[in-house]
Amino acid sequence: MLQRRALHLEPPHAAASSPVADVLARRARDGDAGAFSALVEHLQPRAVRFATQMTGAAGDDVDDIVQDAWIRTHRALPRYDSGRAFESWYFTILANCCRSLRVRLQRLHLRREPLDDQLRDDTLDPLMATGTRSDVARVHRALATLPAAQRETFLLHYVEEFGYEEIAVITGAGVSACKMRAKRAMDAVRELLREDTSDD
Repeated sequence: MLQRRALHLEPPHAAASSPVADVLARRARDGDAGAFSALVEHLQPRAVRFATQMTGAAGDDVDDIVQDAWIRTHRALPRYDSGRAFESWYFTILANCCRSLRVRLQRLHLRREPLDDQLRDDTLDPLMATGTRSDVARVHRALATLPAAQRETFLLHYVEEFGYEEIAVITGAGVSACKMRAKRAMDAVRELLREDTSDD
């Protein structure tokens, strides 16, 4: 059952960072254009998934967010510290781009469509890959109700499988705050799913 699978899933204790990404980033920083292209290809599916779920955007809007993050990454690459995992460094930039979009939408008073309406492929989310369309919609509706900081932490921890120390770096929050956000987010999603199921 989707809810049991999703809500009891624990990410691996190991860091989510990929040695492949670190090697490619070092090569790209040293001027290897092909390495940067390979780096984009390596992380693009995760970047699109994260931006979609964080902002509720779709199609060209998501592409614009992710492309903006890659442009900023490329510009900042000479300052990349190879002692830091590249994936957490990149996701810091991507998360900032997502936050900027949310602020712009709020200022323009634009109404976002629910996250579940944007879903085109259930396999984008490994948390919900085995669920039915209805199950997926329930989880995304629950995620859409979370405060932005909790949703961001939930996605980074349970979907992208970053550890709390990495999430703290990405978000700028303390490790204890990240743990609390993840717990509150999980508790809220569980409760919302229970309520949603009881209404069926």
